[in-house]
Amino acid sequence: MISAGKDVQSVIQQAFEAERKLEFEKALELYKSVEDYLTVSDGSVIRYVNLLVEFEEYSRAKEMLENLIVKNKYYTRWTLQTLAFVYEQLGETEKAIVVYKKLGDADKVLKLENELEKRNPKKAYLDKFMSLFSGREDVFSIQTMEGYYPVRRPLEVKDVVEHFAGRKTIGIYVMRSDDTVKFAAIDVDIAKNASEDEEILLSSCKVVAQEVYKLVTAEGLKAYVEFSGKKGYHIWIFFDAPVPAYKIRYVLKKIVEKINVPDNLKVEVFPKQDKLNGGLGNLIKAPLGKHVRTGKWCVFLDEDFRVVNNQLQFLMDIKENKASVLDELFREYTQNEGELESFSEDALSDTSVRKKVRNQSNGSTSAKNMVVSEGNTAKQTTVFESSKVLKKVLRNELALKSQDPILERLTNSCFIFSQIVAKAEAIAHVSDDEKDILVGILKHVPNGFELAKKILGKTIDYSEDGMRNLFDKAGSIPLTCEDIKIKVFSFSLALDTSRCVCRFSRMLNTPVNYVHNDESYIEDISAEDLAKRLVQKTHEKLELEIEVKRLKDLLKKKLSNGSVLELEGARISVLEAGEIRVEFV
Repeated sequence: MISAGKDVQSVIQQAFEAERKLEFEKALELYKSVEDYLTVSDGSVIRYVNLLVEFEEYSRAKEMLENLIVKNKYYTRWTLQTLAFVYEQLGETEKAIVVYKKLGDADKVLKLENELEKRNPKKAYLDKFMSLFSGREDVFSIQTMEGYYPVRRPLEVKDVVEHFAGRKTIGIYVMRSDDTVKFAAIDVDIAKNASEDEEILLSSCKVVAQEVYKLVTAEGLKAYVEFSGKKGYHIWIFFDAPVPAYKIRYVLKKIVEKINVPDNLKVEVFPKQDKLNGGLGNLIKAPLGKHVRTGKWCVFLDEDFRVVNNQLQFLMDIKENKASVLDELFREYTQNEGELESFSEDALSDTSVRKKVRNQSNGSTSAKNMVVSEGNTAKQTTVFESSKVLKKVLRNELALKSQDPILERLTNSCFIFSQIVAKAEAIAHVSDDEKDILVGILKHVPNGFELAKKILGKTIDYSEDGMRNLFDKAGSIPLTCEDIKIKVFSFSLALDTSRCVCRFSRMLNTPVNYVHNDESYIEDISAEDLAKRLVQKTHEKLELEIEVKRLKDLLKKKLSNGSVLELEGARISVLEAGEIRVEFV
């Protein structure tokens, strides 16, 4: 044990120095050796607790934090937030809820209360789950780090309770022993051999999942989206009675075939077989549990692909499809002839739609010429008489063509971009600075001018000449994520940057990466523009360094040595030597 006095201060300074050198493990051991002498005034106890949390020594961190609050009466937002987090990690959810209530964090309280409810679920929740996910009657599976292994008995309520609590992760064999299914699913995931930037892959996966969801619901099927716990999505379809596996598999495969799936993604339909033929069939991981390999919860999402707050209530609200809906869809996809309806060629002005109608109808669609009088002029119009295939094609085309794929990808992936687009649609106005951001992105994507025209054309002060000027001024370098955030803060734009955390591994950290599969757009950047940007950023850096130094000097005059100032998301400490330390928490 080290005695108090100079020896203690020497060890604490060694720990500070180890942190500066990023030798965090060494610093942690040094702090431990003088734990009883650490104080708030010099910031040492705060640093020690931070390292305990970072190295996941939660039990010791809990003791230190409780001592700070109870014995030392050190109540700060940081101590409460850190203690609540530690309680969560230790599974002391009730305590975490109490602290989050004191902090006024309603979202966290709701989330944890839902988790508590999952650990002690009502019978109604368990019954609903068992009814919806009614698969193979005599076997289910358990996920492990190595994969899944079958459990040769019926799924029981106690298994679902453990699944909800994250103690066990259930896989359901989709097909029942009589070759029927009570539910089906479409799995959208990143392919194993995909090598692209992860941010781009995740964005592509989400876009494809949204297309699948749109097409499935456009067919009149009720569907529900779940984040699979790793990197993909499940689109679930439930029925009020068992339906033949071959029917739902046929219909879902036909729907999936309409989507152009990139090579770096895979889309699979469950069930994967029409008949069991003596085997168990394929399984799929059930929602509301925890993915064993990632530790992430498999949660339901709303129609906008945002996490639903109350997962169990969402489960209760799931509606099953009538088996008759599937029968009707199966007939539409397999039957060439049916009740004929007339549609004018104006309704089929898209050549690709007409082609799909003819192909899917296999020649059953007949066209006949009619003479329609318009005033004194006789106009010849082609009228298509078609089966329900025509309605189905039109419905699906409408679902997929609701938004340009590039625009949809940017809107779904870049939070700032999506807010500007939403403003243009909602109030028909965006500021000049917001237009600059929009153009700074769209100038560097295919058909960017037309896309900008589509968005800004809805605003009350739209001018095509004005927009051309914006494109001319934008230069050859795409706006980076950092540039966008600087604009938002510098001009106090009413845009939320809380979800702007994208980090691309490419040379430029820009939303343009969501659209391009490679960095070919860099070839269009001029060396002169790059040189100007380098000079500009270097100048900004020098100015920032001068401003930071001045702020630190001013703060030294306001705070005494050993002071700690807690701020939202940051902590400022004045060390014994008078040095100002800024930490982001």
